[in-house]
Amino acid sequence: MKKLVIIVLLIICIPFVKATGDLVMVDKYINGKAYSDGELVTDVWAYDLLGEKYIKLDKDGYVTRELKDPSNDPLAQKGKLNIKANVPDNLKDQKIRIIINDIPYNYNFVLDSSNNFEINADVIATTYEISYVTIIDHGGEYPIYYPETINVYPRDTTKVELDYSNYYQKEEKVKEKKENNKKYILYIFGGVAILVVIIIILLYIKAANV
Repeated sequence: MKKLVIIVLLIICIPFVKATGDLVMVDKYINGKAYSDGELVTDVWAYDLLGEKYIKLDKDGYVTRELKDPSNDPLAQKGKLNIKANVPDNLKDQKIRIIINDIPYNYNFVLDSSNNFEINADVIATTYEISYVTIIDHGGEYPIYYPETINVYPRDTTKVELDYSNYYQKEEKVKEKKENNKKYILYIFGGVAILVVIIIILLYIKAANV
């Protein structure tokens, strides 16, 4: 059964970046136990700064697993993730970035016209936190709602839709407003120019009659 997450546009603005837990950095081993800034690290995924690898530590601080690239974890099952952005024509030249993570797994996707604003990826089957969604270089100008978490199941497909469609109307209104502002400015300058010409003519007539 396919899992579907539909994301609808919100009127109100919400934060685009929310806090996520940091990966613990292990910088020392004492008697085979992992330490970070002098503190024993236990029962967690961490990053070994010495060996430049991801490590899983047990309740006593000993390493039980090592991974160079968590996304290629041979023991983890994978599922399909489909992310699609519904964008109007006026946003087709933009790039959308979405980042999901569940320590130590982290995926960074970019949707744009080159992939028709849709990606299909094999990812580790787990519950991910969506930590970042934005139109690159435009940030919060296009806020949308997205779920805090998404579940990816083994041998199944999870779909996520980012809906920016309502921003077409907004962009058209902004464009129309700018065009109207240009017209008003032209009218003002035209009026001022005509007034200056009239004043010059009146001054000329007055001077001719002296």
